[in-house]
Amino acid sequence: MIRRHFGRPDDSFFVVHAAITAHRVRPHEHSKEMAPQSRIGKTMPDNPNSRDLSRRTLVKGAAWSVPVVAVAVATPLAAASETPPAATFWATGATVSVVSGNVTNFTVEGSDANGNLALLPAGTSVMIVPDAGVTLQVVNAIGIVVTTNPDGSITGVITASDITNVRIQFRPTGPSGSGYAITTNIDIDPFTETIDVTLR
Repeated sequence: MIRRHFGRPDDSFFVVHAAITAHRVRPHEHSKEMAPQSRIGKTMPDNPNSRDLSRRTLVKGAAWSVPVVAVAVATPLAAASETPPAATFWATGATVSVVSGNVTNFTVEGSDANGNLALLPAGTSVMIVPDAGVTLQVVNAIGIVVTTNPDGSITGVITASDITNVRIQFRPTGPSGSGYAITTNIDIDPFTETIDVTLR
């Protein structure tokens, strides 16, 4: 027996001893517990409403348990981009004041009534004519066939039927105050446009 003294020794011993004594169980006072009855061999009462699953019920349940198989349906590939319509409008782009020796661009673009790109008519031409003392050097051309003429001018012609815009890159060189003229001829009203460019 473990004795712990808190306060007076005699009181502590009594309390501890009494506590321990109170929890002792006499041999003849052991409680007897009834072992649980075995349910082996006993059957649950029949339920007339759920006696046996019918064959129809089993088949129905099996049908609902069949996994759903997704069937992929082939769809046609997206159609190729439609051919743009013939242009009803056209616009040009050029810098009207160019530093001598710098590369500059000239563009022509066709569009429909909604502002979408549209086909420029084949045969559309661009003529770049320099002033005296000005030289023009072609750097690149896109969508248009370009030729440098003996007099130093540049001629460009659209020869294909699937062109919506063209670009001519060239390098003009000449004294400040001189320049060149860019004339576009196209079979869409207005049929001709001329832009005067000054070198500086």
